[in-house]
Amino acid sequence: MNKLTKNSIIFLIVTLLGAIGLIGFEIWQYTDVSKPCSAEEIERMEIHPAVNINTATVKELSAISGMNEKLSESVLAYRAEHGGFQEKRELLNVKGIGEETYREIEPYITTK
Repeated sequence: MNKLTKNSIIFLIVTLLGAIGLIGFEIWQYTDVSKPCSAEEIERMEIHPAVNINTATVKELSAISGMNEKLSESVLAYRAEHGGFQEKRELLNVKGIGEETYREIEPYITTK
């Protein structure tokens, strides 16, 4: 193997190791391992498909933590009366849904 080929191989290896190092640094930079997560934070990180409040059934809405059958029926009644929801915060207009309930269900709902 001639000197030029050896130098080329060494250059490629060093470049590859540098790229791997940069990728690792980017991942490390955005990973906060300094504090443990609470059970609530872990639950919120789990993948839950968002429920569309414009098309969901009572059963689908009732499956959301913080909702029950009576609230779900109120959502459907409001939706029928007002032609659906333009934004999630409109749920605050539904009788029985206040700020606390809204904060609990907001991560699990969508209007699209």
